[in-house]
Amino acid sequence: MPAGLPAAAAPRVFGVAVTQAVGKVASGRLRVAEALRAGGAYHLLLWVLHKVSAPLGEFGCVAFFARELFGSVPDPDVSPGIAVSWASPDEIDRLVAGYDGARSAETLRERFRRQDRCIIGVDDRGQIVHCRWLATRRAYIPECDVDLVLGPREAYFYDGYTRRALRGRGIDGRIRSTIFQKLRADGFERVYSYVRGDNPVGLKAARRWQQPVTSLWYIRARGLRPLVIGKRTIGLSTFETAGIPPAAQAAASPGRD
Repeated sequence: MPAGLPAAAAPRVFGVAVTQAVGKVASGRLRVAEALRAGGAYHLLLWVLHKVSAPLGEFGCVAFFARELFGSVPDPDVSPGIAVSWASPDEIDRLVAGYDGARSAETLRERFRRQDRCIIGVDDRGQIVHCRWLATRRAYIPECDVDLVLGPREAYFYDGYTRRALRGRGIDGRIRSTIFQKLRADGFERVYSYVRGDNPVGLKAARRWQQPVTSLWYIRARGLRPLVIGKRTIGLSTFETAGIPPAAQAAASPGRD
């Protein structure tokens, strides 16, 4: 019994401790079941390894997908009550709300300053229900701490988000189709995206619209740059270590192609 704790309070404290312990076990079992249901044994194994290694650092992979825009591009599906348009920098507050507050206003302003574009889905009340960004110059891959430097006529879309209440209604597919149509009309020939390896739902959605082209594996110890393993080119685009001039790339990371 802790010093100074009245004897009458001991059963209550013990009961609270037991309740908390049972709650943690139940929560852990629920997460295991969700991981197994979402991605099978492979995803469950990754989830367990992430949990075990979390105190020391992080490891995993990001899978890149591409769609060629030469041939037929699917027409956007009709999503009743949803209008698709391109957002402007004047709509920062609406975009923050469209991400349910998960992205800061400064983060979104910086994307506009990089001349990235944002496509949105808007419901009949004028609320943004889906956001997705499009880059045509370069894009940062945070897990690997690298920049994807896009080649001529190649683009990259990222950070797609549909508000929870409206998921499963075909909005994501409509936005992707609209992007494909717009890029092809503007003379682009290929568009990329990436999904974390521990996101089985995202991987399934990407495979429905694009083809897998490569994966980058990363190992990051606390406070250090990640070790990245995988090809450093996809199509006409290249991966460059963020913050290191292109001329220094060969000396900075030899033998990792």
